[in-house]
Amino acid sequence: MDSITVLERKLSFGSVLLCLGLVAVGCPLLDAAEPQPAVRPPPESFFMPAGILQTALSPDGTHLVYLKVEGQQTDIFLLDLNTGAAVSLMRLQRVTALFWKGNDTVMFNSPSFKSAGIITISKHAFRRLQDLNDKVSSFSMVSASLPSSSSDVVVGSALLLDNAARVDVLTGGYELLFSPLKPMNGESTSRYVADKTGEVRARVYQARTDTQLQVRKHNGGSFKTVKGWPIGEPIWELQGIADDGSNLFLITRDDTDFGALHLFDPDQKKLGPVVATLPWPNVELTGVVFSPDGKQLAGLSYLGDTTGVYWLDEARRNILAKLETSFPGTRVHLAQSSPDGKVHVVRVESTREPGAVYVLDLRKPALSLLQASNPPLPLEQMPAPKAFDIKARDGQMLHCYLTLPVPAGAGPAPLILCPYKEPFSGRFSYDYDCVAQFWASRGYAFMRLNYRGCYGYGMSYQRAGDGEIGGRMIDDVNDAAHWAVAGGYTRAGQICLYGEGLSAGLAIVAAAEDPGLYRSLIDIEGITDWPTMLYNMPFSPAKHRYLISSDAMKSRSPLAVAKNLRVPILDIHADPLNEERELEEACKKAGVSFKRAEHLGWKTGPFFLEAREVYLTRQIEPFLAKCFAGEAH
Repeated sequence: MDSITVLERKLSFGSVLLCLGLVAVGCPLLDAAEPQPAVRPPPESFFMPAGILQTALSPDGTHLVYLKVEGQQTDIFLLDLNTGAAVSLMRLQRVTALFWKGNDTVMFNSPSFKSAGIITISKHAFRRLQDLNDKVSSFSMVSASLPSSSSDVVVGSALLLDNAARVDVLTGGYELLFSPLKPMNGESTSRYVADKTGEVRARVYQARTDTQLQVRKHNGGSFKTVKGWPIGEPIWELQGIADDGSNLFLITRDDTDFGALHLFDPDQKKLGPVVATLPWPNVELTGVVFSPDGKQLAGLSYLGDTTGVYWLDEARRNILAKLETSFPGTRVHLAQSSPDGKVHVVRVESTREPGAVYVLDLRKPALSLLQASNPPLPLEQMPAPKAFDIKARDGQMLHCYLTLPVPAGAGPAPLILCPYKEPFSGRFSYDYDCVAQFWASRGYAFMRLNYRGCYGYGMSYQRAGDGEIGGRMIDDVNDAAHWAVAGGYTRAGQICLYGEGLSAGLAIVAAAEDPGLYRSLIDIEGITDWPTMLYNMPFSPAKHRYLISSDAMKSRSPLAVAKNLRVPILDIHADPLNEERELEEACKKAGVSFKRAEHLGWKTGPFFLEAREVYLTRQIEPFLAKCFAGEAH
C-alpha cells in the first residue's frame, strides 16, 4: 500500500460528505473548532445511540452489513462496496451480534423477539432460528458464530438454562452439545471452538467442583476431559484450534503475570512452549483474533489503559501505522477485514469522542467515511481523562482515571467517585467515557477506581483482592478519596460515592467508616446484605473468590455498618429486595436522609441499557444539585 486517499478529512458542523452513496454529517476527530459558549446537552445526547452501531464484512469483501439507529428502531443495512448502493434489509427494535454465514446469509441475535434471526439476501427472506424445525425450536440466541464454518453456529436454550446445540442454519441440521442433568445445578459449558473445517472440537465444561477442558475428534463425537482445575484456581483460557487440527491455543498465566499464548497437545496432555506474547509489559493478554475465515491466527487482543489488537502479520501492522499517521492523537482499530486483506472497516476514536467509522478499500485505494464521530459537545468542552496510580495505605498501588470539568484549572471541584462494580470480572479503561463526560459537563470531577482484585492488571493484582471484599477493597475506596483531596482535585466533604452492584456495598461501608470525606452516596442496584448474597450465590468459579472473604464480609456488611452513615443516600432499584428496605430502616434510625427511586420502564424498549443511563442521570442530577447546592463548576 503506497498511499491512502482520505476523503474530506476536514469537516465542520453542518458540512455534508457523500461517501459510498451515503450521507454523513458531523465533525471529524480532533478537528479544530471556534470557541463556543458552554452548553449543557440533555442526557440523551451522551447516552442514546446515534448512527451506525455495528458492522460486518462479507467473507468475499464485496458487501458490508451494518446497524443504523432510526429513532427507536435499528435498521439492518446492506452496502454494496463496489457501487456504493445501500438498502435496508429489515427493521427491528434491538439487534446484537451481527455476522455472516457465507456470502448470502446474515445472522444476528435479537432480544426483541428472543431469538437469532437469519436473512437470506438473494431470496429477500427472513426467518427466526427457532422456526428452522421442531428440534431447534427450544433454542434462541447464538453463543458462538464459528467463523470457520459457512453454515454452523452454537446456540443456547430459550427454555432450560445452559443447554447448547450445534445448528446448521442452512439445512436445520442439529446436534445437542450439552444438557445439564438438572437445571440450575451448577453445570454449564462455554467457549465452544471449531477447527478450520468448521467442526466443533473443544469446549470448557464447568462442573460443580471443578472446571474442565474437553475435546473430541469430530462433530457427533463425545467430549473427553484432558485438563481440570479445582474451583478458585486460575484456568487455562481456551482460544481456538491450531492449523494442524489437533493442538489447542490456550492463554495461561503459569509463567507470566499478564498471560501468554501456548499450544496444548490434548493427546499427550502436554502444554507446549509459548507461541506469542504481547510486545509491551504490564498489558493483559485477553484473547486471540483469527483471520476472517477463522482458519489462521492473526492477532492478540489486549486490555491495558486501552483495548485493542496487536496484529501478528506485518501487512496489517503497516496499514495501521499509515492510518495512525492520517489520524494523529487518536486510536485506530481495524474492526473487520476481508480474507484477502484488501477491504477493512476502520474505527477511529479518542478519549473525547465516541468514534468515527471508515471503510478502507485498498483496491482503489480510498478511505471513505461511513459514520462521523458526532460528539455531544464541541471538542474544547470535552475534557480528556487522566490516568493515575495511587499508593494505598498498605503500599499496594491502585489505579484510577480522573476526568475534570472544563476549565480544569478552576480549583477543587465536587467529585463523583465510582469504584468498579464487580471485583475479579473487569476494569475501567482509558476509553471514551460517556458517563464521565456527562458529569464533567455539569461541573463535576469524575473518578473511575480500579481497586485491588480488578481484572486487567495481571494475575497478582487480581489475587491481591482475594479475601479482601470486606477488607482492603473498602480501604482502597477511602484511600482514593483521600488522594483526590491531597492532590487538590476536590475537598473533604465534597465527594459523592457512586456504587453499582457489589461496589455500592463497598461505597456504603467506606462512607460509614470515614464519613468526613463524603457529601452523599448513590446506591444503584446495590448488594447490601453480603452474608445473604454468599448464601444465594450460584455455584461458579467466582464464588470461591467471595467465600474466602466471608468472615470480613459478615463483619463489615453494609447492613451491619449502616447505623454509622452520616450522608444522604439515593437508592435506585428496579425491584428493591428486603435488604434494601432494611437499609432504609437503618438509615432512618441513624437520622440519614434516604431517597428511593423505583422505575421499571428502562428495562424494556429497544435501547434499554442506554435508556437506563438516561434514567439514572435524571434521578441523580437533581439529587446532587441539592447536595452540593451550587458548588459544581
